[in-house]
Amino acid sequence: MTQYSPKAILVSSDSNPEEVAFAAVACSLNIATIFVSHAFTSAISPPLDFSLSLLEGKASIDAFRRKGVVKGEVFLLGLEGCSVPLDLNRFDQSTPVIGIFATKTVNWPMLESVIRDCHSSFNAVKILIRWHPDMLYQPDSFRRVQNLPKVELTPQTSSLSDVALRCDWVIAPSNSHVHLPILKLGIPSIAISHLSVSTDERMDLYDFLENNLVYPVPATLKELSLQAVKAFYAANWSEKFYAYDAAYLKNSTDLEVEALAVIRRVVNRKDHVC
Repeated sequence: MTQYSPKAILVSSDSNPEEVAFAAVACSLNIATIFVSHAFTSAISPPLDFSLSLLEGKASIDAFRRKGVVKGEVFLLGLEGCSVPLDLNRFDQSTPVIGIFATKTVNWPMLESVIRDCHSSFNAVKILIRWHPDMLYQPDSFRRVQNLPKVELTPQTSSLSDVALRCDWVIAPSNSHVHLPILKLGIPSIAISHLSVSTDERMDLYDFLENNLVYPVPATLKELSLQAVKAFYAANWSEKFYAYDAAYLKNSTDLEVEALAVIRRVVNRKDHVC
């Protein structure tokens, strides 16, 4: 560290032990710490404590402030990638392609039930399943799902956007961050509980349902009204999503230029917040 002393270090997690330790060492050496959020803050995240934090939007900084005092500077950079207006006409497809985006711990019986309901209730012509890149693999259950009709298991090497852009709409667990990048692509996303293995108190890990950002599936997918979903997302959607993505429907290049100027200023300081 003394031979190749950096001006700053960057981490993408505020809770993983390795990255917390890395930031702590940098702080002890008066090296700037920069945090780039890789997922919306959850109930288990600690208060924000970096020289500079690059966050998605106002909703993120508000969530951190509820945890405690925010230290250091904050810049709202927005979510990664291009943004597209939400296309609610996708719900009008008579034979839709429906995506199911799983978390790393899959509730296999629930997944099979959702697949059957996609066929029986919505006449899906194809169901694309995107596995979490770090899923806990269960070969026997995997093969059962693979053999269900009109199901395509997308390669784990496929990007989120590659899979999402093939779908008319997407179903994802209520405790998944994946709703944000899907919605940014203009593709409607709905949240269903118990699609992942999780405890009841963490079924809305990021408070997307509580804050009316994502439409929640009723008790079963069969009870879902697509007209109700359309009405939900039609109400002040751009303003609502902008709170979660400061770059939504804006020129992200301008924000990136501003962010670079802030990074340079923070990095070149002699003293850093720790």
